[in-house]
Amino acid sequence: MDANRNKVLRVRLSADEYNKLIRLAGKYKCVSEYVRARIFGHGVELVDPKEFIRAMDDICLEMKRIGININQLAKYVNLHKGINNDVVIKDIETRLSEYIKMEEKLNETWRKLMRIK
Repeated sequence: MDANRNKVLRVRLSADEYNKLIRLAGKYKCVSEYVRARIFGHGVELVDPKEFIRAMDDICLEMKRIGININQLAKYVNLHKGINNDVVIKDIETRLSEYIKMEEKLNETWRKLMRIK
């Protein structure tokens, strides 16, 4: 125990709260270390709001571009229904895959944000 840490804090928790605390503190050496990290910000990834907004703007802009491209490809396919469109369909599949990846990245970023209180 650190020589400066001579104060003890007692907290009453429900069984569910206690289990959640133990689960969240799992990667730390002890619960005390986890609590100090959460309270004082050590070991907790803090997000710079300006950086976050820039990242979200970039993601939204890229998703809009991909959506426009997918729309253009869908219009092309609809205009040329009788023509073999294997190349166009492959391109649409690729763009949809990119779109889904970007959407997952956006969702992950939102989940990280929601953990910050």
